[in-house]
Amino acid sequence: MELSQREKTLIVIALLIFIPLLLFRFVILPVSQEEKNIGQQIESLLSKTEQIDLLGQELLYLKRGNRSKSVSLIKKTDSLLRMYSLKARSKIVLEDQPRGGQRLILKLDEINLTELSRLIYKIEDSKPVVIIDNIDLNRSYKNKKLFRVSMALTSG
Repeated sequence: MELSQREKTLIVIALLIFIPLLLFRFVILPVSQEEKNIGQQIESLLSKTEQIDLLGQELLYLKRGNRSKSVSLIKKTDSLLRMYSLKARSKIVLEDQPRGGQRLILKLDEINLTELSRLIYKIEDSKPVVIIDNIDLNRSYKNKKLFRVSMALTSG
């Protein structure tokens, strides 16, 4: 079966029309869709990295703030102890909390109830607020009228 010149021309014209259409449909269109998807993924990743940068800056700010709070908590506690002449009978221990921030443990030896009540009032009345989380009160071994006190303080 021999093809005529007219049929050969029609086949060539059909191929010239369909090959670019097939090339567009199966090569160019998928490549452009993939390029579009990659562009969206890049934008998503860029926004996520911006969020991570902002969170990192916020974390750094909060860490610096917690350091200054703990320093001011130590200074405030130290000044209160000096005010009531309890510095020589005290011991301060600074602990890190798991949720962030710091906690101060104040231990006092041989303190009477009047001194303790004044100190607690002054601690709770201070600005910025200092919170007493826990108080352990035990009688002193040397004198039954004096006490050993352990307080856990945080700044609020």
